[in-house]
Amino acid sequence: MLEELARRHAWADDEKRTPPMTITAVSGADDERVTRVFGGDIATARRMTFEEAGHWNKFGRLPYSRAGRHCVQVVSADERKVVVIENHGAHGALPEIARRASANGAEFMSVHWLNDADYQVMHAVDGVVDAVFDPLEFAYYPEEDPEPPQPPAYVPDWAAAAGFHIERVGATSIALLETMLDVRVDPVWLLIPLRTVGVPPTDRLFTDLAAATTW
Repeated sequence: MLEELARRHAWADDEKRTPPMTITAVSGADDERVTRVFGGDIATARRMTFEEAGHWNKFGRLPYSRAGRHCVQVVSADERKVVVIENHGAHGALPEIARRASANGAEFMSVHWLNDADYQVMHAVDGVVDAVFDPLEFAYYPEEDPEPPQPPAYVPDWAAAAGFHIERVGATSIALLETMLDVRVDPVWLLIPLRTVGVPPTDRLFTDLAAATTW
């Protein structure tokens, strides 16, 4: 099941075509609340493509006076499930965002990567971050290694069982997010205009950035 989902997201491991990005899913909260946690207001959203959101200053300032130079794109899976996509953004990779978005019984998961193969998967439930790890630390080449390496002790069982292949760490991370939160990340979202909201930089979003980045 996980391998089948991962095959649909091969685009995530194409370093020439896929920029650094963060994909966040929240179950148990609506789009207005999740957008507020990210520092934005869904009422100010305008339609932009993924590429435009990554270079939004070229296409005109968003109608939000304190937007700063960051954007998030908000997709409602249903009334109580939300997916947030960031082109070159990492708000969803912050533990404080995870704590706030998962408060009051919600569940949060985010997948983040940079061009230099720096990955992060984070999970939180009911305001508590219970997992942060880099799947590349225990990924492997199945052609060379008959058995996957033993993951670090802090990696939860649900992640250890995923079997991260080095050549598809991004794809497997997204597939795991889909499985854990029962959402679907559609690659078409990267091609069509989506609701896009300006958000302040993280150093303006939190007064104590050190505390916000610690889990």
